[in-house]
Amino acid sequence: MFSVIRSELRCMTWDQALVVFRMYLKLERSLSDRTVEAYVRDVKKLKEYALSAQPALLPAAIGLEDLQIFIGQQARAGLEASSQARLISALRSFYRSLRLERIVEVDPTELLESPRQGRKLPIFLTVQEVEEMIAAVDLSLPLAHRDLAIIETLYSCGLRVSECCGLRISRLHFGEGFLRVVGKGDKERLVPIGPEAIRRIEQYRQGERVHLPVQKKSEDSVFLNARGGTLSRVSVFNLVKKLAIKGYRKCWAMPASPPPRSIRTWTGNICAATSCSSTRGRGKRSALERINPRAPRAGHRSTYPVQDPCPLDDRAHR
Repeated sequence: MFSVIRSELRCMTWDQALVVFRMYLKLERSLSDRTVEAYVRDVKKLKEYALSAQPALLPAAIGLEDLQIFIGQQARAGLEASSQARLISALRSFYRSLRLERIVEVDPTELLESPRQGRKLPIFLTVQEVEEMIAAVDLSLPLAHRDLAIIETLYSCGLRVSECCGLRISRLHFGEGFLRVVGKGDKERLVPIGPEAIRRIEQYRQGERVHLPVQKKSEDSVFLNARGGTLSRVSVFNLVKKLAIKGYRKCWAMPASPPPRSIRTWTGNICAATSCSSTRGRGKRSALERINPRAPRAGHRSTYPVQDPCPLDDRAHR
């Protein structure tokens, strides 16, 4: 009886295996919907390759040599090393899920090597360039204070765009000088926030936000669109692109379609890997303070509420 069940599992089709894989990513690994779709999309490339073979290959019939040929084809088609590494990571997760369900007895990805990736320092903006980008916000336009608060928050905290859009009023702890942020995989962390970002968020909340028709399920969202709904990632992308082009038209060559994760480097924040590469573990705090003057200082504790000693467009007291 068990042998019959095992043989049926080994004959599982690609569509059935993808259903198992999707459930594994959601339930076992608690990945976000976008990450799940990206992994499934990568495995579907292997599915197309396997079904085009003569004869067609089922998931359980794929071996190491088949995977090596498949990765080689992707590389010759122009897939970059970083994208190849992500593809291999998706394949490993796929066969790990099949092995847990005993659909395969041997994981063909165990000996599959990932391509070497060079470590590059990200491009970042100078303090003057960031000031020009912030100054490009036209405060006479509707929701301009919201846009200014978004840029200041991204710059001060180094948030992902999705994390900034998902900020909740109930997770703002300005008195203690930090935010509670929910990131990838619904993982929560505490992020310090500088006094300038706090001031801009409060100006937006007490001014523009109270006049918006807040929709249901968006009452706790910090940043809203003109219709009162939660702000989307695309809106933030367009905002950053518009301000960057306006602020750096003469001194900065912007790509046509900025990638989402590059906003953190554009706003002058250092990621952990870059800190290790550029400082080799020494003076990380001083390096961060030199590049991002709005980053909270060591021992900084916010005083709430934050007083506004100057007009909105006055930069002298920053």
